[in-house]
Amino acid sequence: MDPIKEVWQAGVVFAFGGGPTIEVKLPIHWSFLDGNAGSHGYNSLRIDGATAIGVGEFVCGEARVTITDTWSVEEMVRLRRHVQANPGAGAINLALEASIEIDDSRPFVPGMIYSPTQWRRGEMFLFADHRLAYPITSVWSPAVERLFWLARSRPAERDERAERMRGASRYRQRTQLGSVGFRIDDHGWLIARWPYAEEDRSSMLDASGTPAVAFYPLENGLDFVLEYEFGLLPAAEFSEAIRLVVERIVSLAELKPSNADLSLLDAIDLRLDSAAKTFRTTPVGFSGFILTFDPQHGYDAEAKAFGASFAEHAMLGSRNILEYGFTGRQLNIAYCLAKRDLEGWRERASAIIDSFVLRMATPSGWVYTLFDMSTDEPLYACGDPRGVVMHYLGVSPVSGTYTRMMVEAGADLLLSAELPELSGDRAAAWLGVCQRLASLLVRIQNSDGSWFRAYAPDGTPIVGGDWFGEPQEAARTATSTVIPYLLAVAAHGDPDRKFHEAALRGGRYVLMHQVAKAEFRGGTLDNPNLVDKEAAFLAMRALFALSRNDGDAAWLSGAIAAAWTAVSWHSFWPVPTLAGTPVDAAAVRSVGWGGINSVWGVGVTDIYSLFFAGDLVRLGGVAKIPLFQCIAELIARSSLEILSRPGRMYGFADTGMQPEGISFCSQGSDDGLISQGDIWGGLAWPYTAGTFGLGDFLNAQMAVTKVASAQSASLSPITN
Repeated sequence: MDPIKEVWQAGVVFAFGGGPTIEVKLPIHWSFLDGNAGSHGYNSLRIDGATAIGVGEFVCGEARVTITDTWSVEEMVRLRRHVQANPGAGAINLALEASIEIDDSRPFVPGMIYSPTQWRRGEMFLFADHRLAYPITSVWSPAVERLFWLARSRPAERDERAERMRGASRYRQRTQLGSVGFRIDDHGWLIARWPYAEEDRSSMLDASGTPAVAFYPLENGLDFVLEYEFGLLPAAEFSEAIRLVVERIVSLAELKPSNADLSLLDAIDLRLDSAAKTFRTTPVGFSGFILTFDPQHGYDAEAKAFGASFAEHAMLGSRNILEYGFTGRQLNIAYCLAKRDLEGWRERASAIIDSFVLRMATPSGWVYTLFDMSTDEPLYACGDPRGVVMHYLGVSPVSGTYTRMMVEAGADLLLSAELPELSGDRAAAWLGVCQRLASLLVRIQNSDGSWFRAYAPDGTPIVGGDWFGEPQEAARTATSTVIPYLLAVAAHGDPDRKFHEAALRGGRYVLMHQVAKAEFRGGTLDNPNLVDKEAAFLAMRALFALSRNDGDAAWLSGAIAAAWTAVSWHSFWPVPTLAGTPVDAAAVRSVGWGGINSVWGVGVTDIYSLFFAGDLVRLGGVAKIPLFQCIAELIARSSLEILSRPGRMYGFADTGMQPEGISFCSQGSDDGLISQGDIWGGLAWPYTAGTFGLGDFLNAQMAVTKVASAQSASLSPITN
């Protein structure tokens, strides 16, 4: 079969690789700001073997637009689209649609679409380039075991502000940014737009999902080149399709890490120096760090409000709240400071840990995970009668706390117990709290191996409603957080193997309900029902920990599958910044920053992946996947961006401060939420991610490098 053929109305169809054909029946789609729209084939089309040139023309207002498409077919289909227009009134938006004849498609758009619950047949889903890990969209067919993708092979390099009034969903904008997406009916359709269009709904402007469509003005004429590629590859599983898409992105993207003039070790020290300044002790002797504040206004300033996917929360009173998991890790900061300067911090770190052990731990093993220094008493993370003071304090008639927060507090306490210079004669007491918590987790484990997201002090699960996970799988996503903790405690004694066996049961649940379905959601506490990157990373960590404690090969293969999903959440290309914004002023490079959830995509990012970068390096070493180590390096280096340092403060009150997140794409800008180029933050977690997490990455990188060097030396001839 010829690689390119002409079809109805001067469109094109491509055949290669022995799989289904790719059809572009109507290659010219256009819409104007005035509401006119149309589609048609080329005015002329010349095919010569594996290449073709098609030319289409139309009039937009006073401007004549010419599109010259140059197609070529080798291992994949490549398109160079040259768009030209003479000066004249008018503004355009162009579309390109390609289809493949499969009706069982499962789409995958990195940083946005992963789960079958995220889309509906017959509807169009389009995402702006700057909302995605890379401008690429794909569909996978289980019936024919093929992956079909469309990528922009030369991404945007420039962006300008939209010319719009609040409330407008169609507006003029001189931008190189486009969008990609899909529609599923009896075919799998992949779509590219330029400039960007987010339809049938968008989170860019408001919570109601008003579409956002940019039109390029033609008053000054237009001469611009767009480059795309289409491809088909065999893929037996959806997880394999994810891997193939990530590998394709890497082949197209500019994987240059941040070139910030600061070493990773210096960054750790800056953050620890800043955290150390927040140490406080209450009148009754409870010690901790006041780490929830507004970094732009200083240590004494209240943090700004923060929003979940279904609620907005004020942060009034949050400055007095000490966190022991999720977005704050009191015990971990104490451990890191003591490890860096034992003589200077032994007494204060011990005071922080003892405060937790004496006031937060209970005889049953259940532990509080929040403490209010203004009232000198613990706070429930779920259903506290005093109301909501943090962004994730779940509303519930039953008081309790989150499973994830308990195990993170327990894991941090265990680290200190394992440091004899710090724990001293307290080691047994500290370890006892860890073991009681582990025993509680064994007792409350569900028969299917899972754990619920939250529990009351008596072990009653807290379930139902937005805060605690819907559907059933979302209610049990805490499972992966428990597994590494049980294995760590088991290392200190597990004669009847109860911790080990509970971890194995939990691992089997993660394999069956998350990895096998490629369904990772509810990793964060403030957006419990969304697909997100943390859920994939937490599954990776849990299964990788099991692979080092049990011989079943399924653990390692499951960890690898989860890791491919997790890494796909990161920005792989330098998103153009918008002049006049904090992100532009700081010259932030987006590569390595991680998207947060499937509402915001990779348009709203953070450095939370630092917590998992070390395990990603180790997994890459064991699995012989160097790309994991490369992506971990991008994650680590990205954490240097917009970190205040001597001579470069970025508007922060002290050195060692950093925003929680930065925005490359607006999210609810008309609702006053996040606009493109914004920074925000006030929670404590960057201090732990940027110290303990970053330090773990450096340790893993060093260990893996030593192993690789030793293996290389053993294979090399020795000459004298």
